[in-house]
Amino acid sequence: MKYITSKDIVGVYSLEQGNLPASNFVNSIASIVDSDQAIENHAVLTSNPGMSPKENGAIAQEFREYKLTVPNVDYSATLKIKRKDLRRDKFDILRKRVMNLTAEGTRHDEELLFEALQSGTTSTTWDGNFLFDTTHQWGNSAVQSNLLTLSILANFGDIPNAERGTSANPSDTVMLSAIFQAIQNILGWTSDEGKPISPMAKNFQVAVPINYTRAALQAVSKDLMRSGESNGLLNSQFSVDVIATPYLTTNNRFYIWATDTAVKPFVIQRELDDKISVLDESSDYYFTHDAMLVKIENSKAIVPINFPAITCVTLTA
Repeated sequence: MKYITSKDIVGVYSLEQGNLPASNFVNSIASIVDSDQAIENHAVLTSNPGMSPKENGAIAQEFREYKLTVPNVDYSATLKIKRKDLRRDKFDILRKRVMNLTAEGTRHDEELLFEALQSGTTSTTWDGNFLFDTTHQWGNSAVQSNLLTLSILANFGDIPNAERGTSANPSDTVMLSAIFQAIQNILGWTSDEGKPISPMAKNFQVAVPINYTRAALQAVSKDLMRSGESNGLLNSQFSVDVIATPYLTTNNRFYIWATDTAVKPFVIQRELDDKISVLDESSDYYFTHDAMLVKIENSKAIVPINFPAITCVTLTA
């Protein structure tokens, strides 16, 4: 019986990489930029000037510029395959494991983005504030917040107490109201020139912890809420997709962002795309250890860039 070889492994990896579907989550929240050095220095430019009557004369305004330094991080995942397993793999499990390894780069992008969301209340961005903060301000902008804290008792007065649930298990009615408040927050952001930043945003994605799955899905899809009222979202101009993920471990917090803005909330800076390396049958390692090593590596960084397009919502008692 012919067993899998290093050439088969590289062939399977290359074929699967070419067929790998894009991550809807990654594409909705992040843009990809190329990098060719260990550390990149970016200039973050603020908003365009607004239109004014021509008879007032041409008033040229420069962009306000902020500096952003982003170091790349090297990542790798290594699979050790014993010679005896190569020989005994009658169920073709090793080939499937290599296929799974092909998707590791995309899965890792998703993991890092969820980590960036969760650390957003303690990690700084280009304006000197945390990604999610109550004191964002630049240029002549007002002080603005993308960090909402909503009390189940105090902020949902139009919903009967018995129909609110708890901060860790909200009702669909409370979840819908919280989503609408977050959308309102995103639409209300203004630039350093006092102009709305995302006034026409209509498409949103919300990421929730596993315990919010039912409430979130019902909030964006049910015709009638628990309260008996019709779902205002379904007949509105807005569309909201839900991502429920175990990567979000805070059980009373969710994140929502606009997916149709020109600049996405995050940037993935990529110096090295996913690359496979194999210590194969001809290597000293194989001779000494009766095993081959298969390594997938890349170099990248994930950085928040457009905080006005994203909001963090925490529900409290």
